[in-house]
Amino acid sequence: MSRTASPAAPRLVTHLGLGLLAGGLYSFVDLVFDERLGAGPLSGLLASIHTFIDHILPVITGLLFGAVTHAFSQRGRQAVMEAQRAAVLGDRLHRVERDQAVWVLAASVLHEVRNPLHSLGLIVDDLTEQVGTETALIGELADRARQQMNRIEQQLLALRSLHEGGRPEPKPLDLRTLAATVIEDLAPVVRADHITLKLSARRAVFALADATYVRIILENLIANSRHALRSRSGARHITIELDASAGAAILLVRDDGAGPSAADDASLFEPLRSNKVGGLGLGLPISRALARAQEGDLVFAGHSEGSTVFRLSLPEFAP
Repeated sequence: MSRTASPAAPRLVTHLGLGLLAGGLYSFVDLVFDERLGAGPLSGLLASIHTFIDHILPVITGLLFGAVTHAFSQRGRQAVMEAQRAAVLGDRLHRVERDQAVWVLAASVLHEVRNPLHSLGLIVDDLTEQVGTETALIGELADRARQQMNRIEQQLLALRSLHEGGRPEPKPLDLRTLAATVIEDLAPVVRADHITLKLSARRAVFALADATYVRIILENLIANSRHALRSRSGARHITIELDASAGAAILLVRDDGAGPSAADDASLFEPLRSNKVGGLGLGLPISRALARAQEGDLVFAGHSEGSTVFRLSLPEFAP
């Protein structure tokens, strides 16, 4: 198998040959002048040429050598910078591909869930019609089930709109009222896990946000806390705290769980990564996407006073 020579090889040979020729010519001329000096001092044009060769030409050569060295150094640094840029672009492309995979997976889940959810709603309607007014308790339970199904469908529609490039509908939102509603709806679930879920808010905090989006984020954070507390013995607490600072409405979700390890901190919001058994690794990435779609953000605030804290910030609304 033949190999073609690198295009740079002939140029290198040519440049080396020219350099060798120039060096040989310089040595020859200098030798001639040295022989002439042995016969007597030089004068006129020959003396000027000798001065140029002995005193000026080495300086010019040194300057050229410095310029060439600088050029090679710049080229090396540029190559390193280009390699770094390529690595950054590759990492961004990888993240974009993962984000696209998240939304493709989420969209397929949304599509598959809506159909059985609709069928379940029809079954509840039939059950209500059959029961009539004979059993008020069954009718009340059916109504509560329908409310929960409607809420789930609203959340699915919100996620679907985000995937399709839709925009949230930010409105003045009372975070204290929203958090209290979520706590009331999740009360049976957290009681089954022997967890105390409470709200700590000294005053009402208003955000300019989409209520459905914020509710999805809050429920995902509470679900993460519940998972973290299941392996904990003794008291189990989840606290929702509200505050406002520098034009931002702040919602903290604090729990008594051990929280993620230092090794997991960097990948908390990376999609399709989860330390839960059977987890998809979608809750936190989707929650952060929903927060940023509202010009807010969701971050892991670390461990504070023996608790694990997530921080949701949203644009504050001043009523």
